[in-house]
Amino acid sequence: MSMKKFLKNLLFSAYLVLAVSVLTVPFYGAYVIIRAKSLYEFIKQPYQGWEGRVHEADAKLGFKARPNAEGLDIVGNGKKIPIRYDENGFRVPAGYDPQAVKGRPLSLFLGCSFTYGTACPAEETYPYIVNGYLKGSYINAATSSYGYAQMVLLARELIPKYKPNYVFLQISPWLLERAVSMFRPSVYGNMPVPYFADVKGRQKIISPIYKTNMFDLPFEKYKKSARSTKDFLLYLKDVGMPYFFNTDYNVLMTRIKLLSGFIPRPERDMYGVQMEVYTEVYDLCRQNSAYLVLVGIGAKNYDRSFNPKLEQAGSLIVANADKALWDKLEPKTQEEYAKNYYHWGDNPPRVVDKHPTVKAHKIIADAVYAAMLEKAKQPGSNA
Repeated sequence: MSMKKFLKNLLFSAYLVLAVSVLTVPFYGAYVIIRAKSLYEFIKQPYQGWEGRVHEADAKLGFKARPNAEGLDIVGNGKKIPIRYDENGFRVPAGYDPQAVKGRPLSLFLGCSFTYGTACPAEETYPYIVNGYLKGSYINAATSSYGYAQMVLLARELIPKYKPNYVFLQISPWLLERAVSMFRPSVYGNMPVPYFADVKGRQKIISPIYKTNMFDLPFEKYKKSARSTKDFLLYLKDVGMPYFFNTDYNVLMTRIKLLSGFIPRPERDMYGVQMEVYTEVYDLCRQNSAYLVLVGIGAKNYDRSFNPKLEQAGSLIVANADKALWDKLEPKTQEEYAKNYYHWGDNPPRVVDKHPTVKAHKIIADAVYAAMLEKAKQPGSNA
């Protein structure tokens, strides 16, 4: 190609880029402002969810609790539940004494919001109650919206580090669904999270594709500021535009990387992921002299048949907590389940949160402890 033709093609390409930019940038800018305005209206409403800077982005887990953070969990019926994390980012009761000596037996709890205890005080959740029965100490490493990928990553780190006597692993259908998704929905948008993928015939956990900036932006400031045109323009500069520009760019790059094969797609073999999760956590427990306790929530048919290896395992306890919840109901209908175990508010009454209530947590705790006592009765058991 001659230099003249090369320069002509280069100028034509530059012209095309400029023309496309002139045509699309204003439309994209308007699109960002429209979405930012919608988010602005959302955060100005009576808020439901976290209040306070209690979480931060994390390159491995997607996000995690901020060590020593305190805030509120605001429920749809207006209740404000105090939230406190210890120096390691584990949920603790509001009156937690950081100088308290941790005793034995030590219990480690892994799960999502159902184990974390969303909408309930820490001292009325099933991890706290079970620990009271055991008369030891506990670590509640569960976090709202976590899935099996985060739970396995935490198991790899925490079981060898703390060598707990018991590891309580929540098992629920949605935890598996989250484990094969690259993003987790949040009140602000999609958040990148770790996920399982098939890499050269092996199931591996892939780190979040990018690090979100949502936890670095001053959302809290604009939840409480007075609504005005000036307030919206400042919010747009401080929050709306930085957040949506960052998200859109990274989502676009993620799609390009997926199409080009630079990053693996989420695993489609759900059963294989389930096998991998239970087997790895079980092996970690066995290697560190811990009993694995599976806590079934969200389906009625939890038993030892999830995994052929686990079905034959001796050092394993299965607590079908969901069955215990249903057994307490009469009639056994979904309406009765909601009436007893969901959070209600307003007049006329409506469901404002579907996480387990204090009543439900007590039943779950009793079911877990009963399963442990039953296991302890078996010949040769040291549970």
